Amino acid sequence: METIGTFAKRINVTVRTLRYYDDIGILKPQSTNAQGHKLYGKEEEKILLRIQAWKFLGISLDEIKPLLDENKEHYSFTLSLQKKLLMEQKERLETMIEAVEDAEQIVEVSEGKAVEYMDILFMVVNMYRLEREQKNFLIKHFSKEWVDQLFNHSPDDRGRILKQNVIYFHKMIDAINQGKDPTSEEVQCIIKELMVDIEKMVDPSIVEQIADKIDLFEENAHLFESVIPEPIKTYSDQAVNHYYLQKK
Repeated sequence: METIGTFAKRINVTVRTLRYYDDIGILKPQSTNAQGHKLYGKEEEKILLRIQAWKFLGISLDEIKPLLDENKEHYSFTLSLQKKLLMEQKERLETMIEAVEDAEQIVEVSEGKAVEYMDILFMVVNMYRLEREQKNFLIKHFSKEWVDQLFNHSPDDRGRILKQNVIYFHKMIDAINQGKDPTSEEVQCIIKELMVDIEKMVDPSIVEQIADKIDLFEENAHLFESVIPEPIKTYSDQAVNHYYLQKK
């Protein structure tokens, strides 16, 4: 048996941690020495190692308490739940990494346009913020293959699409700053170029399926609200509306 200081040093934990575990009742030594000091032995070491293992897996101390009774059914449920949470965290981290990589590319493409690229940078980050909710919504109404086709792109395709979009928004920002009318020939050429690129990237069947369920999208418009900052959004909407009116 060991005193708290000796035990803490050997197991490589702090005395403060052991005292906290004692206070909350998750690891309470059962033996004391002649001076009344609590002693730690094999049983306490066994419990502490289990606590450390559960903590490593991301389980909170409140959740660990009932796991120390060695209920295998409880173990299985807790591990399954924790795996689900960790997978969600992994997906979130991967999305954040992609967002940072895209932000780096925006900075590179936007060299010399520091003020303008900040609007575009925040737009892209907000797109990632909404993407997960959009996927979860769409998978309830469309096939997984359909949703994957809409969202999943190879790194090369992602980079190309992002670069095209950044260039497009810089052109629109320049047009706004220069006071050009959104219906002008120059701005309409920018819109036409964008629409041609979109038609190349988007499978016509996807557009048809969205059109068939347009009421569903309108009912859940909050998930698909534009993250384009003002005044770019209003200006682009005017330019795009004019483009389609001219095509009729």
